[in-house]
Amino acid sequence: MKNTFSNQQEILQMLTKSAELKKDTPMPVLEPTKIEKAHTDNVPMIGLNGIKVEQDGIMSKSGYFDMLEFDRDKYSDIVFTEVEAKRISMSLRTMSTGINAAVPMICAGEQCAFAKGCPYVEAGKPPIARPCLVEGQLIIYWTKQFIEEFDVDVGNYTELQLVSELAEFNIYELRVTKYLADKHPTLMQDVITTVDNNGEVIENQEISRAFDLKERIKRNRMKVLEALMATRKERVKLSTERNKGQSTATKLTELREKLEEYLGEVAKQEPVDAKVVEDETI
Repeated sequence: MKNTFSNQQEILQMLTKSAELKKDTPMPVLEPTKIEKAHTDNVPMIGLNGIKVEQDGIMSKSGYFDMLEFDRDKYSDIVFTEVEAKRISMSLRTMSTGINAAVPMICAGEQCAFAKGCPYVEAGKPPIARPCLVEGQLIIYWTKQFIEEFDVDVGNYTELQLVSELAEFNIYELRVTKYLADKHPTLMQDVITTVDNNGEVIENQEISRAFDLKERIKRNRMKVLEALMATRKERVKLSTERNKGQSTATKLTELREKLEEYLGEVAKQEPVDAKVVEDETI
């Protein structure tokens, strides 16, 4: 009996202590979700599923993420302000339509290796932390030039990819050329070959590695040009075969029409009664 009473006392003490702990322990505070916080800040939010939630709770459909083709409902918990949604939408459209959108380097202002010849740095207004305006414009210009020169079918992704690579190689060659003009104008560079017993560094002059890189870029560009010309030759070949086939079919059609016309004329002719007279002089 004593043991039972003792156990009951211990249980009562545990329950009492637990109740006291509940009183002293503050209730956990749940942080508001992004959408709830948005309403607290009175900022309309837009999810990847395209649902826009206004300040008053009214929901509407937006088209900022219509280009996304995967199941956007799986990411419905990710929300953005309208400014963020516009920025992301523009970036996605640029990456999906501009093959070379990632080629231009990110502007570093005066810290850029090519800041000396940059008109935006000279004007004191470089687009820092954004894609280089000079390279971006050159990419667009060269791509258009290649499309016109090679009569590229803009609906043919393979040909667009090839001319985009040509424009990309032009950008890389431009960077190397600027580097050579600034660092290795003689196209030679000092290379450490060894260190003697006295710790003196022995250098030797070699052809600039940047110049070798430029030659490699040119070779790769020639490969792309050859691939592009191969597509041109294949297109001409297919066109010739198609025209040849059409020419043969046209001739056969014309012959058939003439034959049918001749047979029609023969069918219209009426038979003539005639008497065969033998020549007795023979």
